[in-house]
Amino acid sequence: MAALTTEQPRDYGVEPTPLDNHLPMTAIKIFAGAAVSRASTGDVRGLNIADEGFEGFARQTFDNSAGSAGGEKVKVRQRGIVILDVVGVTDDSDVADSVYASDEDVFTLTTGSNLLVGKVRRWISGTTCEVYFEALSVRSI
Repeated sequence: MAALTTEQPRDYGVEPTPLDNHLPMTAIKIFAGAAVSRASTGDVRGLNIADEGFEGFARQTFDNSAGSAGGEKVKVRQRGIVILDVVGVTDDSDVADSVYASDEDVFTLTTGSNLLVGKVRRWISGTTCEVYFEALSVRSI
């Protein structure tokens, strides 16, 4: 394979297009920004590692605590890039590492029984980084 000796323009696609959805929720209150997961009933709730998988981040606060499961829907971002504090991230060497969630607002590089969220896309500083994420139901990774 030869090294380039002149510029080689390349065509690049656009950044991943964010994907939002309205998903039925359990009879609880979900706060904007909460990681959510899909319960065995098919409804989403604040992320619980016993659930079937990560389904994204709530885009709005919605209180269905007085309602019935599946009776209301919450807007969820299912794919995109988000800035998170991720336990275990230290520097650029963590780029491309898998990111997991243990609850609505705790993210880590530790697999354990945690749910897969996405991958570190860019390290910013300390434990702060950009994470490319995909919900289980739309995942290609």
